[in-house]
Amino acid sequence: MLSSYESVFVSLKPREEKPDWFLSRAPLGMVPVLEKDDVILWDSNIINEYLDEVYPEPHLSSRDPLEKAKEKLTMTLIQKVHVCPSA
Repeated sequence: MLSSYESVFVSLKPREEKPDWFLSRAPLGMVPVLEKDDVILWDSNIINEYLDEVYPEPHLSSRDPLEKAKEKLTMTLIQKVHVCPSA
């Protein structure tokens, strides 16, 4: 279980409208961002994997390797089609 956290609202308007403190943590200007100690994670796939390893219950992803691979493909598709269509 998470011991403590701070939730911060960031507008999802175009990059130039995001505050500098946020862009210094999220170089692509996108959410989510997870800051833990001196490390900043700014990719949702990486954040999900990290949280799944650190807090294994409940599982965020399948424990079956093939199902986990399919989940990653789905996340990649969502990111390429809906988040970064030019990627």
